[in-house]
Amino acid sequence: MNHHLLRNGVSPLLIDRIKASSYIITLLRNSATIIFIISYILLNNINVFIHDLNILIILILLGVSGPALADQIYIASMKRIGVNLSTAISYTYVFWASIISQILSIENITLLDVAGSLIAFLGLGIGVDMNRLSFEKRSFIKEYVIGIFLALVSGVFWGLATVLSKIAVTELSFEIIIFYRSLTAIAIMILITWILSRKSFVQEYRNLRWRDLTNIFLSGLLSFLIAYYFFLTALQNVGVVIPSIISLSSPLVTLTFYYLTRREKIEKRLVIGVSLITIGSIVSTMKYLIKI
Repeated sequence: MNHHLLRNGVSPLLIDRIKASSYIITLLRNSATIIFIISYILLNNINVFIHDLNILIILILLGVSGPALADQIYIASMKRIGVNLSTAISYTYVFWASIISQILSIENITLLDVAGSLIAFLGLGIGVDMNRLSFEKRSFIKEYVIGIFLALVSGVFWGLATVLSKIAVTELSFEIIIFYRSLTAIAIMILITWILSRKSFVQEYRNLRWRDLTNIFLSGLLSFLIAYYFFLTALQNVGVVIPSIISLSSPLVTLTFYYLTRREKIEKRLVIGVSLITIGSIVSTMKYLIKI
């Protein structure tokens, strides 16, 4: 599960500076996963046909919410407010997962959820650079606020994907879940590309360097295949608390690797904000160990 932490922490840094549309990056990231998982399925002669319509719907919703919309929106946010803040905000998914679970009567919201939420959103308030909200730069304000909003929306979709993953892992093998999840995401991204601009996709793809493509494919394999496989394994074997606590440390790992690889100064405000968001998320997750 340390692998899960490392991959989720490193993966965003592979793509944060690539000059391509968010939906194109998401499409290519999922393509890397589907190529690998189809090869694995064929080599092992695995039957991927789903007889239960309800399970099929869950898998489709999982693909739409997780590696499709959540990832595409997260990347769009990252391009506006930076990889560190967007990653931290999107990891508030644990709160949205609790709310969705409450709505679906899967589990109840506890005092730890409330306490964790207060800590995390205090961190969000500290992490946001208020100087950037100066009304002297209206266009920049718009992009910054949109970026924060998109990161929060991404967290909502990841929260939904987490709940759906909990349901799916009790019914199907990991390979089947990953296959349908990525296949659905690719279908959604192709649809979005078709609607927005087919010519734009071709042009942007041609402008990508081999290094960019390598980083995109590698980040897709790390996030959607390897890290997700470890997450499903943890969900199945030790429940939700351990994988959630480990994965929630990812924003701090991203922050650390950002400093080590970029050698750029990181403001104390951002370090404190990311740390509080992580601590708040962990506090909320502790409800699985402490009944309140």
